[in-house]
Amino acid sequence: MHRRISNNFTYVSSCVKYMIFMLNFLFWLLGGLLIGVGFYAFVDKWQATGWLKVDNFYDVILNISLVMIIAGGVVFVVSFAGCLGRCVRAPAS
Repeated sequence: MHRRISNNFTYVSSCVKYMIFMLNFLFWLLGGLLIGVGFYAFVDKWQATGWLKVDNFYDVILNISLVMIIAGGVVFVVSFAGCLGRCVRAPAS
């Protein structure tokens, strides 16, 4: 006798799916927070000194506000892609 599997069958528990979504959402918020704090520090330093030296690669790496903006942007994009990957459902074949 042949068993029929419904279209909604999945090997992954729905609890695990929502846990993954919540963790990606949490990291998405953390990435946005890093971007915001880094941007605030960048503007504050720029207003305090009146100039900002970004001539070469080492000036960017040694400026912690720019590192926070870049790292926050990477975390933001990757975690947003994870949220989309969890929410978007593959078409049934």
